Amino acid sequence: LARGYLNNPELTSEKFVDNPFEPGERMYRTGDLAKWLPDGNIEFLGRIDNQVKIRGFRIELEEIENRLLEYEGVKEAVVVAKEDKERSKYLCAYIVSNNKIDRNELKNYLLKGLPEYMIPSYFIELEKIPLTSNGKIDRRALPEPNRKMNIGIGYEAAGNELEEKLVKIWSEILEVNEIGINDNFFELDGNSLKAMMLVSKIYKELEVEVPLNDLFKAATIKELSKYIINKDIIDKYKKNNKMIMLNNKKENNIFAFPPLAGYGIVYKELSQFLTMNTLYGFDFIEHEKRNEEYIELITNIQKDKPYILIGYSIGGNLAFEVAKNLEKQGYEVSDIILLDSLIREHKIDCSLDSTKKEAERMIENIKQYASEEDLLMFNYIKENYSIITRKIFKYKLYSNNVINIGKIKSNIHLIASCENKNNEKLNLWQKSTLGSFKIYNGFGSHNLMMSKEYIKKNANIIRDILGKIE
Repeated sequence: LARGYLNNPELTSEKFVDNPFEPGERMYRTGDLAKWLPDGNIEFLGRIDNQVKIRGFRIELEEIENRLLEYEGVKEAVVVAKEDKERSKYLCAYIVSNNKIDRNELKNYLLKGLPEYMIPSYFIELEKIPLTSNGKIDRRALPEPNRKMNIGIGYEAAGNELEEKLVKIWSEILEVNEIGINDNFFELDGNSLKAMMLVSKIYKELEVEVPLNDLFKAATIKELSKYIINKDIIDKYKKNNKMIMLNNKKENNIFAFPPLAGYGIVYKELSQFLTMNTLYGFDFIEHEKRNEEYIELITNIQKDKPYILIGYSIGGNLAFEVAKNLEKQGYEVSDIILLDSLIREHKIDCSLDSTKKEAERMIENIKQYASEEDLLMFNYIKENYSIITRKIFKYKLYSNNVINIGKIKSNIHLIASCENKNNEKLNLWQKSTLGSFKIYNGFGSHNLMMSKEYIKKNANIIRDILGKIE
C-alpha cells in the first residue's frame, strides 16, 4: 500500500486521514464510492478520483500525467486505464506535443520518477485532447489504442538466432504474425496467463529460466533477448571465472582477450554476429603465470587445428603474448585479429596511486553504462565491486609493464578505429610477424568500436577476415 506514497508527504496526508472512530489512529481513503444497503451489504458505485488498480498496485493516474507534463515538449497529457479482451487492465497515455516524441526516451524519463508498473503500455499522440461541451476531458472520445498508433514503434525484424527463436515462440502463444523485436508482449494482447505460458515455453525450448516479474521489465524481444544472453553469461561466470563460451557451439573457435575492463563478457554482443564460429571470451588472469594458464585453457578446448586469437585494445597485446608462447610450445596460431591495439615498445611510467584511481574511474564508467543498459549486469558489478576493481587494477599494471618484442608466424589483421586509422604506430606490428600484415579501416572511436552503433559494422569486417582464413 505504501509504495505509491513514499517520499510524497502531500499525497500521504491526503490519503491517510484521522480516524473519526478511533482517536489517534489513521484511516486510508481508498477513493472508492459506495453506499451501505439496508440489508448490510455495500454496493460499489465507482471512483471519486483518478485512482485505479493494475496488477495488484493502486495507481494515481494524475501522478503519471504530471510526470508526463514535465517532459520537454509535452503540452497536454491524459492517462486512462483500459481493458484488453481478457479483461486485464493496462495504462494508455494520450499526449499533445510540440516536438516529435521518442518513445524509449520518454519511457526512460518516466522510469526515473515512477515505478515500472506505472509506465503506460501505449503512448498515443493526438493533435488535441477531446473535450465535452462544458470543457472537461471527454475520455469516451479518446481513440482506442492499437499497435499502429503507438508512438515510435516501427517494425524491426529479428537480427540474430536467439531473436528468431523468440519471435517463433511469441507467434505461437500470441497467435500473431510479423512480430518485430520492438513490439511489447503485453501490447500484443499478452496477459498474465500468456506470460506464464511464455516463460514455461522459453524454459522448455531454450533452457533458460525467466522469472515472471522480469518478463514485465523485458517485455520486448530485443530486451528479452538481451536479458537471456546476460543471465546465461552470469550463470556461467559463477561456474568459471576465467573463460566463457559466448555463443552456440560451432566447428571453428575464436579465443578473445579482454580490453582493460578485464572481462571476456565485453564480447557478448560481438558473438551474436559471429554465428559461424564459437567465441570464447577470456577474463584477465591476475597471476604471473597467466600465459601458461591461457594455453592450457585453449588447448583443452581445441586439440588440433591452427588457433585464431582476437584482442581489443590492450587485449590485442595480451593475445600477441599468448600467441608467442603457443608457438614456443609447438602449437600453430594461424591468425590474430587486433582491434585498435598499439604495440607496446617500452614500459609506461605510472604510479600505483594513479593506476588505482584510473581503475576506479573505469569501473564507475562501466557501472553507469550497465545501470542504463543492463540491470542484471549492474547488479553483478555491485555485488562483486571489490573483485572487479582489483582485476582492472592488476590489468592496468600489466598494461603499464608489458613490452611486445619478438616475432610470431601468425598473420596479423589490425582493425583501426576512426581516430587511429592514420596513426603510423599501427604499422609497427608489421615487424612482429613472419606472416602477412594488413590494416582495415574500422568504425567508431577507440572506446566505441564495440558499442551498439558500430558493433555490427566492425563484426562484418571480422567476418570477412574469418571467411578468408583457410
